[in-house]
Amino acid sequence: MTERTPTITDLAATALEASWPALTALETDVAPHVDGAADDAADELMDSIAIRDIFGTGLMELLELVLDDLAERILEGSTRTTRHDTYSVIGGSWIETSRTEAAEGFARATAVLIDFQQALRAVHDRVEAERAMVRLLAAG
Repeated sequence: MTERTPTITDLAATALEASWPALTALETDVAPHVDGAADDAADELMDSIAIRDIFGTGLMELLELVLDDLAERILEGSTRTTRHDTYSVIGGSWIETSRTEAAEGFARATAVLIDFQQALRAVHDRVEAERAMVRLLAAG
């Protein structure tokens, strides 16, 4: 049995479906803990998702801006500690990472937003592939 390649409509529907959890993650795990420029970017992203305007050219850049900010905030809210096994004959140890509550929320939101970003990229890639084919056929 051959698999059917998803249509652009299928890909767009997947991106729209992925936008709902992204909006929820932004509302619950990001917005309550950010302010300033990061809050403005998160608010703009939430507004675009809420009105279903997710395929505009600027949304990917906005999403990347929010993801970059979240990555930075996750690092700021994380602490790495070396734990030593006092019972180990060979001196075993491990690194333990702990996060603040806000950093945990940012990490959860990041995972959901990356899923959304991948769904959007699939749509943009398909559109670009179709445009490239039109140019190729026109040249040829």
